[in-house]
Amino acid sequence: MRSAPYIVICEPTHVSVAQVAPGGEVRTEEVVLEAVSAAAAEDPAPAVKEALAKLGYRGGVCLGVSSAQTLVATIDCGGIPRKDRRRAMLFRLEEHLPIDAEDFTADFLTAAGGLALGVAVETAPLACLIDQLAEAGVETAAIAPTALLALWESVRTHKADAEYVLLASREHIDIFRMADGRPHAWHTAAPDATDVVSAIKGELLSHPSRSDAPAACVIGAIAQETVADIERGTGLACQVAPEQSVVELAARAAACLLDGQDAGWVDLRRDALAVANPLGRLATPLKAALVLTIVTLIAVSAAAWWRATRYDDLAGRMAALQAGVYHRAFPNSQAPPNVRSRLQSEVKRLEGLRGTAGAIPDQPSAFDAFSQVVAGVPEALRLRIVDIRIDPTGIQIEGQARSHADAEKLSQAIRASGRYVLDPPRTEQLVKGGIGFTLTGRPATKADEKPAAKVDAKIAKGAKP
Repeated sequence: MRSAPYIVICEPTHVSVAQVAPGGEVRTEEVVLEAVSAAAAEDPAPAVKEALAKLGYRGGVCLGVSSAQTLVATIDCGGIPRKDRRRAMLFRLEEHLPIDAEDFTADFLTAAGGLALGVAVETAPLACLIDQLAEAGVETAAIAPTALLALWESVRTHKADAEYVLLASREHIDIFRMADGRPHAWHTAAPDATDVVSAIKGELLSHPSRSDAPAACVIGAIAQETVADIERGTGLACQVAPEQSVVELAARAAACLLDGQDAGWVDLRRDALAVANPLGRLATPLKAALVLTIVTLIAVSAAAWWRATRYDDLAGRMAALQAGVYHRAFPNSQAPPNVRSRLQSEVKRLEGLRGTAGAIPDQPSAFDAFSQVVAGVPEALRLRIVDIRIDPTGIQIEGQARSHADAEKLSQAIRASGRYVLDPPRTEQLVKGGIGFTLTGRPATKADEKPAAKVDAKIAKGAKP
């Protein structure tokens, strides 16, 4: 939503702030600088900010320049080349002003007969005021003389065809001589009839009127006696417009100027008073933020580097510990690049690739198993053992016996030990007599446990059961 336009009019003794509401209503606030503080005249920005806040300020303002600060002269534009035309006009205006061209900012409005009305302000004081307002948070979007803004609005609304327009305010009366609806001469006089009559007479002497009784339109708060004195002293036919203050007229014209129209004919927000880089005032905070960001990045990088160094040192120590464990477990092997993975794979292999316990399972002793097998063999049994294999998964015995019964006795004796569950013996007849046998079995489990069978004494002595 677009904010309502504002105008700030700074006079030597007071500040007027006005806002144009969307419906066209003008709300005003006035601050007498001497009543605020002694320093307010030097820096009116705080008072302006406070007055704008009462009007709900948002966005930029138009700065209305007092007529007392405005330097005006009419220049002849004849013979000025098109190239660098504005620069040449500035030098011609300089001839009519008491200050150098480098010290003022000016704009021009074309008048009749190849003339131009030059409107200038001293740059330094106005630039200081703009900076003060900016520091207070008030952005200046446009600059124009208050009297010209009010004149533009009165011409637009009243459609007056008068040769003279008089704008009356408390501090002064601005006298404009018009041609084709535009001013081509501007004088500022004290708010009394004597100065106004002198200014008009001087203008008529230098540029006589084509009419015997030139008309004048009077706008603003002015006494009827003053109007009558002006008529008697100048011969003008004065017509007083409906009462409307100069501030209200200037505020409506400022609203049009801020909206992009050619209100007031001139805009002094140019050259040395042009809008600076919007980031210019943020240069210091931006630089500080940039430095802080760089310092933060350096600190974060240093902390990350230190943390990474600690992690590398810790990882190196852990790798050395893992290598030491690996060398203790496999003294004749070189440690692989990934010791942890290798150790985990060895644990799984020792767990039979199915356990999850961290401890390596105990392996049965082959000598104990062999001793139990031999202890259970009957003493009277004659055998020849050719091959015996004992491992955690089972037992296999190959041998020779005198008969099938002897092979069966051996099988029963091994079963009686309770350590193995044997399959029936496999036997074959030998050519030279006797038999060859093969006994195979697996380790007994809890499911194979049965009440201990009593072995017949005859079996123990070598007899048949």
